[in-house]
Order: sequence, then C-alpha cells, then structure tokens
Amino acid sequence: MTALAALLTTIAIAPAGVFSGSSAMAPEVSVTVQSGRVVSASAWTSVFKCELGGNVGPASVSVRTSARIASNGYVSFSAGRRSRKLSARLRYRKGRISGRIRVSGTIGGPCASPSIPVSLRRR
Repeated sequence: MTALAALLTTIAIAPAGVFSGSSAMAPEVSVTVQSGRVVSASAWTSVFKCELGGNVGPASVSVRTSARIASNGYVSFSAGRRSRKLSARLRYRKGRISGRIRVSGTIGGPCASPSIPVSLRRR
C-alpha cells in the first residue's frame, strides 16, 4: 500500500473533529482528530492518587500529540510532561472512540489515576 493510500484509508476510518464524553471517574474527556491523527487530548479525572497524600484529585491535563490512527482504528499515545501526562489506548469504530485513559504525574511523588474506560462521540 502506498503512503497516500494508507493516509486516505486512515482519514476515511476516523473523520476530523472533536470527540468528547464522560464517565463516573472522568467527567470530561476530549480527543481532537485531524488528517487521520489524534492531535490533542484533554481529560479531567475525579480520582488522582499519590504515594504521598492519597487521593489528591481531581486532576486535569491537556496535551498535544501526533498519534496516527491505524487502518484498523486503533491508536495509542502517551503525551505531556513528567509532572502531568495523559496516556491512552483507543479505537475508532462505528462513529465513536472508545478505550481507556490514564492521567499520571508528580506532586512531590508519583501520582496516577486508575485506568479509566471512556466512550467518546463526535461533537
């Protein structure tokens, strides 16, 4: 498959736009798709546990990335600074993006949210 054909296939799989949604542990999650890539993502989590201090949540993070969506709809990325990072394993299928996200970082020590399931719709 040529590079152009692969790009066109990927663009057809996941149309450009902002996909957003929420869950009990992540009241706000959004992913922006452009040209077959996730270019930015943000999440607000209600649970953010630290080694020192327990649950210090809520926590929010916004990141820029350039993660290519594979022809089967899967994409994964980890982006941001050490102090606040967003990791995701997602799949575009039937007009929705679903998968799991995790926010991690440091507040005097290692902190992280649990792995949170999400289901996002295009706005």
